[in-house]
Amino acid sequence: MRMLFIKLRSYFVYLFDRSASGSVLRKFGLLLSLFLVMYFFWWGVVTMVVPPAHIHQINKDIPSKSWSIVSQMLDPGNQHMIGDVTKTTTDEGVDNGQITVNHRLRLIVLLISLTGTFIFSGLLISTFTNIFEQRVSIVREGKMNYHYRDHIVLVGFHYTLPGILHQILNKTEYRKCKIVLLTSHSLLEVKQTLLSEMDASAVKRIHLLSGNRTSPSDLKRLWLPFAKEIFVLGETNEADHDSRNISCLNEMNEIIWGFRKKGRKAGKANGIMTKTCHVLFESQTTYAMHQFNNFRPLQANGKANLTCLNIHAFSFYEKWAQKVFVGCRHAEMEYPPLDFEPITEDSDKYVHLIVAGMTRMGLAMGLQAARLGHYANHERKKTRITFIDIDAERQMNYFASRFPSFFEAVDVTEIDLLRGTTHLKLGDHSFINVELCFVKGSFEQPETLKKLDVWTSDLNALTTIAVCYNEQDINLAAGLYLPKEIYDRKVRILIRQQAQHTILNLLQADEKKVDNRYANTYAFGMTNDCFEINLHDDSRAKAINYFYCNDYILPDLLDERIQKQMNDYWWGLKERFKWSSRYNAESIPTKVRAFNGGRETQTEMDVLLHPDHVELLARMEHARWNADTLLAGYDVPAADVAEESTLTADLAWKAYVAGGYDDREPDYLKLKLDHENYVADYKRKMIHPCLVPYEQLSVYYKEIDRRLVRCIPQIERMSGNE
Repeated sequence: MRMLFIKLRSYFVYLFDRSASGSVLRKFGLLLSLFLVMYFFWWGVVTMVVPPAHIHQINKDIPSKSWSIVSQMLDPGNQHMIGDVTKTTTDEGVDNGQITVNHRLRLIVLLISLTGTFIFSGLLISTFTNIFEQRVSIVREGKMNYHYRDHIVLVGFHYTLPGILHQILNKTEYRKCKIVLLTSHSLLEVKQTLLSEMDASAVKRIHLLSGNRTSPSDLKRLWLPFAKEIFVLGETNEADHDSRNISCLNEMNEIIWGFRKKGRKAGKANGIMTKTCHVLFESQTTYAMHQFNNFRPLQANGKANLTCLNIHAFSFYEKWAQKVFVGCRHAEMEYPPLDFEPITEDSDKYVHLIVAGMTRMGLAMGLQAARLGHYANHERKKTRITFIDIDAERQMNYFASRFPSFFEAVDVTEIDLLRGTTHLKLGDHSFINVELCFVKGSFEQPETLKKLDVWTSDLNALTTIAVCYNEQDINLAAGLYLPKEIYDRKVRILIRQQAQHTILNLLQADEKKVDNRYANTYAFGMTNDCFEINLHDDSRAKAINYFYCNDYILPDLLDERIQKQMNDYWWGLKERFKWSSRYNAESIPTKVRAFNGGRETQTEMDVLLHPDHVELLARMEHARWNADTLLAGYDVPAADVAEESTLTADLAWKAYVAGGYDDREPDYLKLKLDHENYVADYKRKMIHPCLVPYEQLSVYYKEIDRRLVRCIPQIERMSGNE
């Protein structure tokens, strides 16, 4: 019996605690239950103790026993009217002045009234107070649920968030949009950080929600099917950052897809409700792998699930490399491109990028240079990329294992400053116009500074030094205390910094008083800003992809029909080909700079594209494509495979010419299909038959490159870069 009593007591205590700390309905339900329990209790007491003849004395205005009890519980202010209060008379009917009171009845009614007062004056007020306090707590803790529409969703409090928020708040089409931020961080800390970065009026536009980005219930609070745009950033300093972001993407896709299956609509594309989703990957391995697979879960039949997310992946390090070498601008700071002087076909100049520190940032800068460093004289002068690191040997092996095809194809020089040794590995394919150098040593040691002096003294070298260590102070010391001769040679120096405003902001040139040696020194890599919405616009890449999907033709004018086709082609494209188009688009400014530094107006650009220039730019494009394809993991074909590929492509081209350049001519279509099947068989083995020098390339592919070059003015017009 004792155990049964303990179990019952625990059960009722649990029910009480759950109701008292639950929703508003639970609280009122608890109050009503207490009221009913006490009502029936006192009803039973009155029935057993108070004679029926005295029931009317409980409340003289209400003869009913039940309602009398209810009345006394709700209104205890009529205690003086309770009980049989009369004057006592003698047998002869004479008043003797004595008063009789029904004390037992008055005590019972008093207890009834006290019970009602406790429940309604105490618990009811406490309940209302608790409801308000709980609501305030819910808002402060970010647990509230609102309905959102046409809003911007940000998931995770990452150090890149302030920079993204600044752009969203200043973008015209987003100015009326609510901004919803879901994070597992302390909201008080988040709000304080945001207030330190932006105006209070801007912070008021941001709805802060607390939750886990891998939790479906928390993600549903974001009303994703009605969102205008989504940014999945993740939290700062997470060990499993990328895997959690991938899980978040899959959960988001399930939520939006499930919403669509219910028959609701919130904007469709190709019959699928699509949302643009920008996702941050911190690991460059994850970022690279995404280019081959967008991490969609597989169905039982092995096919990838349909996706409702148009994913734009980005990396903090890759984006900064892109801003420095492609966008060439950050806020009011303008960076010089790698070819900061025009490199013409007959020029002897070449680009030399020196990266101090093989960190993630250093590797990203080197890879960006490898993809962009293909200039008009690329067949005579190679772009050189030098990495300096105390652990250069291990980092070189890591680079070789990650990009084996590229590493084996290019010349690699290994310099050990600690031992004083140099080793040269000749590349297997000399037509790849990039060479690598790995220097083992610390950046500040005298031997390294001597090497820097030698490299920067070459008048033909367009040298950029990028200091990419992870510590801000080390970067400053390395970039600001180089030999004076290096600054005198106007070498471009990039110094990675954590904060937006650093000592480099104070080193502004005042040419009237002193020749500033730091005039060509620039800060980059600030943690609060990497993603730039305008740089992430895929308009150029979509136009290039449309060119390949539309029989290598671009229309002169972009109308709504063409725009829809471009988006449709882009939506169904594999990630690898999206990135190929993006890297192609990034190279356009480099191609344009091949003529007078790229200072032409749109009209002058059209005129400049005469046959000689077209052929030169086509050769540059193939050199860029070779390097990019090797970095993607494809191998160079054997000689017989390359010859067969060229032969089958040439046959298709001859049929195309013989048929009057008609894309629908049957012989051409058959030979083209035969060639594409031949190439596809080797591409499945990660061997690309077109990885050959431009001279060995079939006319079929040369003409494609020429057509693409001729379309550069149209691509620039389509993307609004006139």
